[in-house]
Amino acid sequence: MKVLVVDFIYNMVEPIIMNCDYINALSKFCDVTVYGLKGFYKKGMLEQGVHLHEYKSVGERGRGIKRIIDSLYVMHGASRFDKKNEFDYIFVLSYDTRAMALGYHFFRKPKRLYLMNHYNIDSLERKSCIFFYNHYKNRVNQLVLEPFFKEPLVQKYKVKETLVHYVPHKAHSLGGGVADCEPKYDCVGISNSNNEELVESIICLEKEHRVFADKRVILRSKKDEYDDGCLKVINR
Repeated sequence: MKVLVVDFIYNMVEPIIMNCDYINALSKFCDVTVYGLKGFYKKGMLEQGVHLHEYKSVGERGRGIKRIIDSLYVMHGASRFDKKNEFDYIFVLSYDTRAMALGYHFFRKPKRLYLMNHYNIDSLERKSCIFFYNHYKNRVNQLVLEPFFKEPLVQKYKVKETLVHYVPHKAHSLGGGVADCEPKYDCVGISNSNNEELVESIICLEKEHRVFADKRVILRSKKDEYDDGCLKVINR
């Protein structure tokens, strides 16, 4: 089985370690090719059996309209590469909610696309994003990192339940590998863009009031570390 792995958001740096974990896990039972920005994946990040096809940079990562254009650039290049190699499935590590409305047309049999949802579900609070999302929501497969993210997609946004799949977040398998599908945390917030003041406040609340006494929560901080068995804050 041939699988293409790609970030549709140009130069999406933040989750690279998590991405590599998913890619390397897939490579254990699939023939995996990564379509990536030149120089993005460093030596040793990917397993020896993973193929890497690099595309040229178009400059710094942009915002607004430039972000959409950059995303379409990646999708167009990936679709041409797909046509030459005829992949069975395309595992999309990140995508722009708006750009996908046009970009999915680039691919033959778009149901081969499996889109990883990060901030995308939150973006649907904006009517403009819902407009774009409705064009493709039932024409591709979608992946969520937490089981409870499936409900709003199915119930609120009317995505077919058979098209939404749960893939465990890396945090659920710390120490056990991606294949461990039993959730170990009730709440996961390990983005590199977490608000440091908010994380610090959460730590203080837990120290004073034990607000997570019956929960397991993991957060990421750039400066703090904490672990009382209920709240875990990692700094890596």
